[in-house]
Amino acid sequence: SVFSVVLTGAGKYFCTGMDLGQGNQAKLQEELESGVAAQRSLEMFSALREFPKPLIVRMNGPAFGGGCGLVFVGDIRIARKESFICFAEVGRGIVPALISAFIVQQMGEFLSLQYMTTGMRFPVEEMMERGLLTAVVADEAALDERVALYCTELKKCAPQAVQATKA
Repeated sequence: SVFSVVLTGAGKYFCTGMDLGQGNQAKLQEELESGVAAQRSLEMFSALREFPKPLIVRMNGPAFGGGCGLVFVGDIRIARKESFICFAEVGRGIVPALISAFIVQQMGEFLSLQYMTTGMRFPVEEMMERGLLTAVVADEAALDERVALYCTELKKCAPQAVQATKA
């Protein structure tokens, strides 16, 4: 009965990534050193990428850090025009290594290196021009409309064929 899954954010951001705040530093440092954080993140991104149903990313706002990885594991990606991605980790002394496994093959080595080393914002209009998004829309209503269109189209398809095609 499930034909697709929509992944979106609450509020003005799609995803701000890992909690790098001061209050979380001790736990984060421990999880980074033990490899627990890396293992959990890799499992999550892999599960989303390999999910048997189409994953529609409804990018309602900016994505930072690991949130960029969430955008790139999506099969269909629709973003509001004010959105952008930003590999903010580099500014905090962290390498965006885990998400790079899901991003570099799609963005390419040169472009990935440019944005991952500078932490500059990558606007969705440019992402669209480079074939990294399905659509960029003007506002929340248009975002909902475009997501609904893809959900409707996917309901017309044979679920087994969609799953086999995705695999």
